[in-house]
Amino acid sequence: MVGMVIKLSDVLIKEGATIFAIEGETSFRDRIQSLGFTPGCRVKLLHQSLFNGPLALEVRDTKIALRKQDAQHILVHSMS
Repeated sequence: MVGMVIKLSDVLIKEGATIFAIEGETSFRDRIQSLGFTPGCRVKLLHQSLFNGPLALEVRDTKIALRKQDAQHILVHSMS
């Protein structure tokens, strides 16, 4: 069953999610998609830094650090 749509920045640590949509300007969407963040792809939050620091995410078997501000533009279906 698919969960509700939330921002990637709101996913809980160790929780999996499926990317639903990417908001923002074309250049931002292109950059994020070139990193592997594409609609339908599974993503998992591994670690969240303190004080709004970057998020450590796993996408397509790759660990990627992403700014929290960027993660706020990626909508996901939560798995919880």
